[in-house]
Amino acid sequence: MFRFLTLLLAVAIVAQAYDSKCCKKGHNCCKKGDTKTGERRSDCAAWLRRSVCEHATTQRPTTTRTIGPEPTCKVSLPDCTLTSDCLRANCVVKTAILPDIKLGFALNPCDHQGPTLNVYLNEGAIRFNHTFDSSADINTPIAVSIPAVGSVAIYIHVQIGDLANDELPLTLSLMYKYKLPVVGTTHKTIATIFDGEFPIDSPCALSARPLKPVKLQ
Repeated sequence: MFRFLTLLLAVAIVAQAYDSKCCKKGHNCCKKGDTKTGERRSDCAAWLRRSVCEHATTQRPTTTRTIGPEPTCKVSLPDCTLTSDCLRANCVVKTAILPDIKLGFALNPCDHQGPTLNVYLNEGAIRFNHTFDSSADINTPIAVSIPAVGSVAIYIHVQIGDLANDELPLTLSLMYKYKLPVVGTTHKTIATIFDGEFPIDSPCALSARPLKPVKLQ
């Protein structure tokens, strides 16, 4: 085995050298860029010689990029699949009054105007999305029927604070509202996706880029 490897190595070394065509004695007849290391008459005429040549070996300069560790999402959402930086998610929200709702969000904690949250909803043939840059309740086209009340709209409820110490106060939930003659406006939360301090691992220099919309499955 050792002799076989030695033979292969010798063949590889020899393959780096070659003889040129016959040319005038003393001339360099190697290919452009290759090095002449000698010459021999070989089968050339008396006044001609073959150049003994070595292939040029060019090494491209290499650069080393130091890349930090991949961010690890510290948020656990049972009904959601999150990206490694936690800034995007696909969720299937389970509620008692509706079939599974597909919800996605894209969080940009470092937008130049302040934190923003894009929320996307799919329910049957209904597609809806909204960008939140402050706390709000947004009416969606999705409706449910409540006994003794009738048809009521589903709202996206968002409370969003200011980024501080790599945490963003955030609440994201689904709710419905209705009015009763005596009681007035009543609201009820049907699903809470997140409520608390949302950890931000990515520096603002990286996370302030525009985020691609969530592609709901």
